Amino acid sequence: MQLLKEKKEWLTQERLRSWLPVIAWCAWIFLLSSSDVPVRVAQHYWKFSVKADIPGHMGEFVILGFLLTRSLFAEWKSDSGIPLALQVLLFGGLYAASDEFHQYFVPGRSCALDDFLWDLASLILGMYLYQCYLKAVLLVRQKAAV
Repeated sequence: MQLLKEKKEWLTQERLRSWLPVIAWCAWIFLLSSSDVPVRVAQHYWKFSVKADIPGHMGEFVILGFLLTRSLFAEWKSDSGIPLALQVLLFGGLYAASDEFHQYFVPGRSCALDDFLWDLASLILGMYLYQCYLKAVLLVRQKAAV
């Protein structure tokens, strides 16, 4: 009976509110990776670029980095021994690697190390943007309190 109670406490509304956007965004990335349409659209609009899909990778993984940082920050305990940034890079990096592996099996797509590296760089940018967001929120709250 105690195990059931602990399991119920694990799945709280706050946790769902925190992690559902991450899950939904990962599903969206998977959906986009399942087709070669995003690549063809990127090649049409970014003809000047050697790697036309870089803006797509960056957009997807900056948002994922932001959302992952938000969710992990809500659960992060500083005494866990694992820095928050490392947790974001670990989870996001594993998802980026699985995304590239998935693309290997999609006709018209490919698995590329440089795409994976762009994904990692984008995760870092997403973490930075979340930090900027938190600072902005803190400044607004401080000004409102005055």
